[in-house]
Amino acid sequence: MTVEKGILTDYLPNLKADVIKIDIDGSEPLIMDSLCEVIDHNPGILIFMEYCPKIWPVSYEPMSVLRRFTDHGFRFHILHDDGRIVETNIAELAAHSAVEHLDLLLFR
Repeated sequence: MTVEKGILTDYLPNLKADVIKIDIDGSEPLIMDSLCEVIDHNPGILIFMEYCPKIWPVSYEPMSVLRRFTDHGFRFHILHDDGRIVETNIAELAAHSAVEHLDLLLFR
């Protein structure tokens, strides 16, 4: 299936968002520049994100992508299937080697 791609700021021209859900099957690192632009204009934003660096392009290291979020003041929480929300950090996430993804909640 062919999916049309675009820049996040093209879809949110006024840069206003309360919540963003990111689940783009391994392309998460590719949207960081436009995502950071939206983040900068929305101090109370919540981000739900699928995290599976095993399927990211090889040129993207998890630590460098995760650090962009911490540089913007975000903390990371793992959303478990049983409803638990467990705080974590970038070192633990970068070391995550499971093939299955994690669902994350990020907020400041």
